[in-house]
Amino acid sequence: MKREIQLYQNKWQPNFNFEKLDCDFDFYQINCEMKNKEFYQKFVKIGATFSEISNSYRGSYEEQSFVMTKKGAFNSERLDALCHFFAPIEVQIKKIASKSVNVPSDGFKQIIDYRPLLALQLGLLPLYSKRHGMTQIDGNCYFFMPKKNKKWHYKNRIIGLGIILENDGRFRTSAKTFALLNEDNRKNARQFFRWDEETSCLKQVTQIKEQNQPYYTDCAVAHTAAQVNYLDLRSQTHFSQTRMGILDLFMQEIKTHFSQYVTLELVTMADIEYFRAKYVKKDHTKEYIDYFAGKTIYLVDQIKTATSQVFMQKLYDAVTNFPDFAQINFQKTATVENGYNVVLIHNQEFYHSEKAKEKEQEDPYLFMKQGKIIQHITLEDFNYADDEGKFIRGPIYKLFQELILKDVNDKGQLNELTLLNYFKQQRGCDFAMYFEEEKDKYGLCWLKIDKTGKLTYQYFSPESFQTEPILKKLERLRKKRKNTSRNPKQVAGFIIKNDDQIAMICETQMSTISDFNYIKQVLEDTKRKEDSIRLGNLQKVVGDFLQQNPNHPKIQQGYEFLNQLTKLLKDNETATIGEIKGDYTLRGNPAIFKDINETVHEKLGYYIWPPLRTKEYEEMYGNLLDINLFCDEQKRKYYFVGIPKHQIKQAPIARTTRIRELVFPDTQSEFRFKEIQALFDIDIVKNGTLTVYPMPFKLMREYLKNEQRKGRQRSKI
Repeated sequence: MKREIQLYQNKWQPNFNFEKLDCDFDFYQINCEMKNKEFYQKFVKIGATFSEISNSYRGSYEEQSFVMTKKGAFNSERLDALCHFFAPIEVQIKKIASKSVNVPSDGFKQIIDYRPLLALQLGLLPLYSKRHGMTQIDGNCYFFMPKKNKKWHYKNRIIGLGIILENDGRFRTSAKTFALLNEDNRKNARQFFRWDEETSCLKQVTQIKEQNQPYYTDCAVAHTAAQVNYLDLRSQTHFSQTRMGILDLFMQEIKTHFSQYVTLELVTMADIEYFRAKYVKKDHTKEYIDYFAGKTIYLVDQIKTATSQVFMQKLYDAVTNFPDFAQINFQKTATVENGYNVVLIHNQEFYHSEKAKEKEQEDPYLFMKQGKIIQHITLEDFNYADDEGKFIRGPIYKLFQELILKDVNDKGQLNELTLLNYFKQQRGCDFAMYFEEEKDKYGLCWLKIDKTGKLTYQYFSPESFQTEPILKKLERLRKKRKNTSRNPKQVAGFIIKNDDQIAMICETQMSTISDFNYIKQVLEDTKRKEDSIRLGNLQKVVGDFLQQNPNHPKIQQGYEFLNQLTKLLKDNETATIGEIKGDYTLRGNPAIFKDINETVHEKLGYYIWPPLRTKEYEEMYGNLLDINLFCDEQKRKYYFVGIPKHQIKQAPIARTTRIRELVFPDTQSEFRFKEIQALFDIDIVKNGTLTVYPMPFKLMREYLKNEQRKGRQRSKI
C-alpha cells in the first residue's frame, strides 16, 4: 500500500464557473412572505408540473426558494403561469444571476451563500446522466437498486438513497422509504411515483391514471426507518450497494457531466487527533446467560391470533432447544407476570393502518410496573432464524441486553454488566437530559449515580431553570452554541462531575468519510474466487519474489505455495482464484502471503487475497474505528465513536460515524476525556459494539419513555 490515504468530513468545497452557468441557465428566486405548509405542498410538485424547470431548491422558512431552467426556456407567459400555480398564495418571482444567489446582508457585510446554487447543480445530475437507477426527487438526486436487490425492495416499500445538501456545505446520504400507495396513506400523500423497469428507479407522475398498476408515495412507512449499509468491504458488488459506493458513483458522475460548471472537493479531516481509545474485544454472552440462569423469562402473546400463536410456539421451541440456554426457564403465558417478559405485538405500521383503526385496535405497547420487566418484539419484524430456518442467537442476546438494562432501572441499581465497577472507582457522576413535556416546552431529567451504583432520578420543570443555580449553568452552556440555543433537542445530554466540572454533548451535522476512492480501487483490483488467471505469469512472479527474499522468516511457507502453483500448471495453463488460494488465507497465516499478495498486485495488477481487512489497510477507514477525540482550528473539542476494529472483518458497517461536540463552561477546568471513556466502551447498549453516548443516557431514555407511557395511560383512564 503506497498511496497516501485521505480521510474526509461530509463537507464539499465547490468551485463554480459562474460565466458558464449564466450562459447556459436562467435562475429565478421565489419569494413568499408567509411560507406555510400549503406553499411547500405546491413547491414539491413544481418540477412535475412545469417541464421547463430543470431543478428547484426549497429553502427553509428563513431562506429563499429557487428554480433553474435552460437558457430562455421561460417566457413572460410561463412566468405568469408559475405565479398562478401558487395561488391563492402570493409569490414574487425574480430572475437573478448565479452570483446573486445569497442570503440577506448582515450589516454592511454581504454573506454569500452558495448552497442554493450547489443544490440546484447537484440535483440536475439525473437529467444529464444516462446511468440507470438515478432520478430527481424534491430537487435532490436519488439512487435506487434494481428489483432483484431484495434489501432495497422490501414488502410494500422501496428504498431510495438521496444526496441531501445541508447547512455550511455539508451533506448527508439519506435513505428514504417510498410506500406502496393504499387507503391508509393516500390522504397524506404529496407525490405519486411509478416504478420504471427500464431505468430501475421511481418516476414522479402528476396523477394516477391506471388504477390496476402499483403506485408509490413519498409518505414514509410509519415508524419504519430505511436502512442502507454505510460501507461493505466484502467485494466490489457489496461496496457499490452501500452509501460510500453510491457517494463514489455520484462524485464520478458529477465530474463527468458537470465539470464545466462546478468542481467538488471533499474537505479532509485535520490531522490533529491527540487521543484514541482502543477497544478491547469482549464477549459477554456467557455472562448474559449466567444473569438469567435459574430465572424465568415469560413469552407473552399480546396479539392472540392463530398466526401469533404459531410464531410464539416456534420461538419457544427455538430457545428451549438451544443448548446454551439450558439453564434459563422459558415459559409461555397469556399475561405479563412479575419478572422478565418478552411481549409479542404488531409493529406501529400495523396499528396506524386504516384497518386497525376501523377495528379500534389500539397499540398495546405496555409500560413497565415495579417488578414487571417488559421487552416488546413485533410479529412483522423480529427475526430469530435465517432464510434457511436456522436459529440465529444474536437477536436473542439483544433481548437479554434490553431486559438487563430495564432491570437496572426497575431495581434502581447498576450491576457488573452495566459499569458498576467504574462508578465504584469514581467519585460518582450525574447526568442530565432535556425532554419535551409539551410542544416546544422542555423539562430536564437528572440522574444521579453514587459510588454504590444506586440510581436516583429527578425532574426539573422549565420554570425551575431560572431559580436553580446548577440549572442556570446548564442553560448558559446550552446557549453557547447557535444550534443548541434554538433547539434543546440538539443537546444529547450533560455529564456533571461537580458544580465546576460540566460537559455538554451536542449534535453536529458533521460525520466522517473514509477514503472510498481508494477502497473502491482495491476492491476492483481484487479477483473473485471464480475468476480465472494464467498460472505461468503468477508462478514467475512468486518464484522471483522468493529468490529475491531468501531470508524472509516464513520462506518455507512461500515455497509450499509455489509448489502448489507448479502442480496446478501441469494440468492446465489457467486456474480459478479459488483453486489457487486453496486453504491459504491472510488470516492466521504467515506474513509472507501478505507480501506475495502486494508483489502480485504491483507486477500483475490484481490481488489474490482481499487485503482490505488486514491491519495494514486500517488507515483507509481509520476514522470509522474506535473512540476518538480531536480539536479543530478554533480549539473546539469533538469526539466520534466508530466500531471496534475486529468488527470490520466480520460484517458491513451499518451506520455513518457522526461527530459530536463536547462543550465546556468558559470558567471551569475541563475534565479529561479519558475519565469518561469507559462510559462509551460498553457493548451492552448496541449489541456487541461501542455506544455513541455515555451508557447512562440509554438508561435515562428508557426511563423517560416508560414514564411518558404511564402518563398517556393515565390520561386515557
